[in-house]
Amino acid sequence: MLSDAITENGVIVYDAKTFEECNNFVWKDGGRPEAQKGFHDDQVFALALALMGARSYPTHLRGEGEEVPNFLAGRKLMETVDSVTGY
Repeated sequence: MLSDAITENGVIVYDAKTFEECNNFVWKDGGRPEAQKGFHDDQVFALALALMGARSYPTHLRGEGEEVPNFLAGRKLMETVDSVTGY
């Protein structure tokens, strides 16, 4: 989850707008995630999608000796190449 990545795994939010949106992001009744009334959640979802993409980044595309960011450590990353997509 995004909250785990931020609080436990070294993701640091420097952007003030994203930080504000994260602080005003809640789970509504019924389990729906969204911003509190009067706030936006675009940056929160963008950050979550970026982290999902980073976690699934194929290891064969990383540079030699490139370190794995802390928020990816311990995660199973893609290590094979799909014959159709090349990823």
